[in-house]
Amino acid sequence: KQWYQRSVQEAVVSTQSTGVAVWYTGKLEDGTVFDSNVENARKKERKALKFKVGTGLVIRGWDEALLTMCYGEKAEINIDPDWAYGKKGNPEAGIQPNTRLIFEVELETPVNIGV
Repeated sequence: KQWYQRSVQEAVVSTQSTGVAVWYTGKLEDGTVFDSNVENARKKERKALKFKVGTGLVIRGWDEALLTMCYGEKAEINIDPDWAYGKKGNPEAGIQPNTRLIFEVELETPVNIGV
């Protein structure tokens, strides 16, 4: 895999409530994919996940990581259980309690998301 290297001049998502569009693949530590919008991109409904970063609409590990990324950057994010689904897990997604998650993410350009 080749990951994007950030340059100092690029804009970092530095404020909460910034609208972002993200392509992602979520995996368990054994490599099992539990969710992805990249794989779905091959289908007709090609859509990046759009939300306001830093507002608690996604797991804390995503909010914290995306606030440090640049637009256009690709990264692998390793998220400890406390910043993912914790003691409860997310059984519907196949995520057991206290599971560490790994996401490959690509942060697209800023998007305008209504109030």
